[in-house]
Amino acid sequence: MEKFWHKKENPRLRAFDNIEDKFEAIFQYLSIESIICVIPDLKGFNIPPPLDKRFMVTGILAPMPNYTKSMMEEYRPELYNALEPFVSGELDYSEITSILKFLKERCEYLVAQNDPNNELAYVGNFNWYVEYDKNICPIPFYHLDFDREVYEILRLHFNLRMNFYEDLARMLADKLNDHLWIPSPDKSAYGWNSPNAELEVSELIFVLNHLAQRININTKAGGSFPKFRKQFFELFGLSDKDYSKKVDQVKKRKKNENFVTELADKFNAYHAKLYKPKK
Repeated sequence: MEKFWHKKENPRLRAFDNIEDKFEAIFQYLSIESIICVIPDLKGFNIPPPLDKRFMVTGILAPMPNYTKSMMEEYRPELYNALEPFVSGELDYSEITSILKFLKERCEYLVAQNDPNNELAYVGNFNWYVEYDKNICPIPFYHLDFDREVYEILRLHFNLRMNFYEDLARMLADKLNDHLWIPSPDKSAYGWNSPNAELEVSELIFVLNHLAQRININTKAGGSFPKFRKQFFELFGLSDKDYSKKVDQVKKRKKNENFVTELADKFNAYHAKLYKPKK
């Protein structure tokens, strides 16, 4: 019978670049696509069997539940660790939201699909087979009876998966809530990592708004430069009350002392390293 059953290869999550593929690899790995039954007495078996005929299953060909549980315990923290760089990554905010919602809903669906108390889980999710006359033959679930030990193993397989997907759904719900949470205006969630924070932010705003004219303020929507300036400073827990004084300091600084010059130098050095000609 072993020739009809092939153990799935354990996925290596590091081989997948995006978070959807990592989760999908686990979904596919843990999915029960078919179960091959051990039925000692196949007397009266035909394809299809008579409607009133039932067969006693004394074994199933599948990994032991303990092995499945150990793989879940290995993958759970790996998926968790993959979520943090994803929610802090370069994707658009709304796209991150959409992906987290999709994965959460997928896990919730799999929870219901693997509920051991739901008989539909045994009927509609995968196919049942039996070895007969040196072939693997399909057999409908309603023709099968299970001895107690086999039944408990089946329930354990489903229960392990249900609990695992419940854990993933909670994990994704927590990440989604954190992602959607708007920080309190009284407490900044960000900081400006410099002893000259207000001076550098002032210079950046001055260059973007007054020199480069990149800030487009929609006055009809209630926008104004003072509002923008105040909100930008407050984003980093800073105050804009000395903005004019700081801009005066910026104007008096030498070219090589300017913050934007430092930024340009850093970018040019990065660009030169990135596109350094190969020898």
